[in-house]
Amino acid sequence: MALADLGTKLYASLTSVPLNSGGVMQTNFAGASSFKLTNMVDPTANQDYATKKYHDDNLGDAGIGVVSDTVIQSNDTERTRADVGYEKMKEIIVYENLANVRLSFEIKGVASGGWCFTRVYINGVDQSLENNTNSDTYAPVSEDLMDIKTGDKIQIYGNASSGYTLYVRYMRLKFDKYVNNDP
Repeated sequence: MALADLGTKLYASLTSVPLNSGGVMQTNFAGASSFKLTNMVDPTANQDYATKKYHDDNLGDAGIGVVSDTVIQSNDTERTRADVGYEKMKEIIVYENLANVRLSFEIKGVASGGWCFTRVYINGVDQSLENNTNSDTYAPVSEDLMDIKTGDKIQIYGNASSGYTLYVRYMRLKFDKYVNNDP
């Protein structure tokens, strides 16, 4: 028997599925777990069913978390750069999908008469405004990033004026999976 209409927008093709007296598919019969719904259309109403593909394409990689000051990954070593032109200085490979994450690090420059610059990249693509310093003491930098995927490489690229040395340290990703709304 073919079931032509399951719900308002769901169209499926089922074989040998028992229906109750009202024509509704029974789900509590022996062997129910061996049946599949196929040929489903994408959902358009709140109560429509969704396929695994629709979920994966639209929601499955959305990521988790909210920005916070909780460190989840770090690359704390100090790196230096004394050359003109942007080059990768630090990198963290992300291990899970993150909806929102805060990247923080510290920068300083040593010498006189010049500037040092940093930019945040993801997988080698520039994502941020330029950060700069000409201070010989470390200054904090923080940027909130969105839609980070498993395996993405979050990178800090640096550039130093001639005669100047850029220092970068304490690269950290910060977020919380859950937010406590208690008063």
